[in-house]
Amino acid sequence: MKRSRKYFSRLILILATITLMSCKKETAQEIVTERPPTPIKTTSAEIKTFVNKLTIQGTLEAEFYANVAAKIDGVLEEIWVDEGDAVESNKTKLFMIDNRKQEQNEIVSRQAALVAAQNHKVALANIDRAKAVAKKAKLDMDRFTRLREQGAATANELELHQTNCEQAEATLNLAMAQAEAAKEQVAQAEAAYQIAKKDLEDCTILAPLTGTVVARMKEPGEQASRSSPVIKIKNLDKLEATAFVPGNYYDNIQVGKTKIALAANGTDAGTFVVSYKAPTIDTTLRTFEIKAKLDKVPESITLAPGMLVGISIVLDTRDGLAVPAHSVIQRSQGHLVFIEKDNVVRQLLVNIGYEQDGFIEISPKPDQSLTLKPGDQVVAEGQYLIKDGDKVQR
Repeated sequence: MKRSRKYFSRLILILATITLMSCKKETAQEIVTERPPTPIKTTSAEIKTFVNKLTIQGTLEAEFYANVAAKIDGVLEEIWVDEGDAVESNKTKLFMIDNRKQEQNEIVSRQAALVAAQNHKVALANIDRAKAVAKKAKLDMDRFTRLREQGAATANELELHQTNCEQAEATLNLAMAQAEAAKEQVAQAEAAYQIAKKDLEDCTILAPLTGTVVARMKEPGEQASRSSPVIKIKNLDKLEATAFVPGNYYDNIQVGKTKIALAANGTDAGTFVVSYKAPTIDTTLRTFEIKAKLDKVPESITLAPGMLVGISIVLDTRDGLAVPAHSVIQRSQGHLVFIEKDNVVRQLLVNIGYEQDGFIEISPKPDQSLTLKPGDQVVAEGQYLIKDGDKVQR
């Protein structure tokens, strides 16, 4: 009797356990079936202008500068400017080479030119005298020719005057030749004088452009030469940005068309047009140089040669359908977004394009029944918790 009760109790316990497990299973099924819609946030797809940019580092340089060297070799006698001094083109004196030798050469050459000019005057005077003698000899010969025809003069007398006439003409020709030689000597002496004068002038060097002295490489007493700069000048009012661009972008850069955005110390310094592109690509670094003249810079921004700047090169601009970049997710099928309509989400496979300011350009992949147009609602938050066909709640 006790054993039967024991078996009966066990049976009741087993049945109760089965009944409890069955209830839990049904409850779990009910929970799954009745799960509330997933909360999400959406945003509208819209058309935006996308700009494809290449961002690199560049340097500011003076558009106009000069490394001023001596025009003749010699010892530096004086230097009249220092770093930071403003200079004016063809007016400000920079430095002078020891000019004592050039001064003496200039004096000697000037005197030689004066002597040559006087010799030329003498030669011209000799021509006038020779012309007078030749004229008198011609008149005498003509008179004796008539007298000989009349029998009033001997043949010897006529021959004598004919010879005098020929000698006078030869003397005239010689005087004319000497005058021509004297003229050439005047030109030669004048050229030598101009060279000596220019050498003397070249001892004093004037500023070749208006700007500021940025470097002084030598001091008085040092040897100066044509190949060794003494002063460096830059025009700080005319700047240009220069940078080296990877060679694969060579075809994208067009002089006079391609624009660059300049940033100095994190501040927008304006947009400028490329004014120069190197004709070749460097074979070692595979880069090429570009330059842009900074013609209009905001007055609130201070720029100086040597400054490092950020350069954004605008390679392409186009309008495209844009969604927040974080709304695009990647799964095994590829990139996709979820579109919400009537509290149901559907997935759409897309191709991605340019990305800018937190937005990304997308276009639906072909062979899909679902489309996307401006104004459609795209899931921007909660997209990782949903799947195609889920009910959602905004």
